[in-house]
Amino acid sequence: MATEQTKSKPLITATELAEMMETEKVVLLDARDAEEYEKEHIPGAVNIPDIFYYLVDTSPEGMEDFRNHFAKLFGEAGLTGEETAVIYEGGFSLKSPRGYVILEYLGYPKMAVLSNGMKGWKKEAGYPVSDEVPPPAGSADTFPLDPDPSVFVTKDEMLETFDDPNIVRLDVRDEEEWYGESSSPYGVDFVPRKGRIPNATWLDWNMLLTMGEETKGTFNVVEDKGEFKELEEVEKSLAEHGVTKDKDIILYCFKGARTSSTYLAMKMLGYENVRTYIGSWNEWAKDDSLPIEDGAPREEAEIRQ
Repeated sequence: MATEQTKSKPLITATELAEMMETEKVVLLDARDAEEYEKEHIPGAVNIPDIFYYLVDTSPEGMEDFRNHFAKLFGEAGLTGEETAVIYEGGFSLKSPRGYVILEYLGYPKMAVLSNGMKGWKKEAGYPVSDEVPPPAGSADTFPLDPDPSVFVTKDEMLETFDDPNIVRLDVRDEEEWYGESSSPYGVDFVPRKGRIPNATWLDWNMLLTMGEETKGTFNVVEDKGEFKELEEVEKSLAEHGVTKDKDIILYCFKGARTSSTYLAMKMLGYENVRTYIGSWNEWAKDDSLPIEDGAPREEAEIRQ
């Protein structure tokens, strides 16, 4: 479980990171693609692009594979439970928050996200970079795996929520996906079906960020979406969509990346009853036995008539 400190302050600045590196054990996890990492990175950082790319199957076997896969990668990166894991990307968007949520699920006690990534470290703060790739600092069996099942829901658990009117299923995907015009951010027909999980609520994940309006619908601009808006404004946007702290909230997107950004914002605001359907639309759409909706939601269709 994350400590109170990491729960209350999951985002740190470049200056805070530099100070932390002087006073405590830190393992830096670079979530960018290998080509970007090899060009330059924060000295000592370990490259784990799977933080962003791994697609999760939420069957018991799939979740076991997921846990073992990342326990191995994080163990080899040098995480033993004593170090603070700091995840970063090019700016701030999806990759680093997904790393945070994965670590939280795996039960890691101390982690944070570098709020403006390499942009903040290099351009804004002027700290040094390196192209040297460090040797493995640990081994696969040193990671203190202690999964927290309350962080994620599985496909079967998501289906069971349909009978509970007190649960908010929050879809944070882009507009085209919500209305069933595209199956994914990777292509219109990337997965077999288009649409959304029934009775979901929609809030485009971009709209909680400072660059939300100008980058809305541009999922592939993943490295620099700006920063979170003022937390009061974020909380207002959530409340306007019925997402309040007294509700039980389940987030989903395509693969649990965009949800991670929203999850991080909600944790900063003190939301406690928040979970992520980590399989998300990538898994749901591939199972023809599962219900979907497409087109405009009923209430919107009635308004448009």
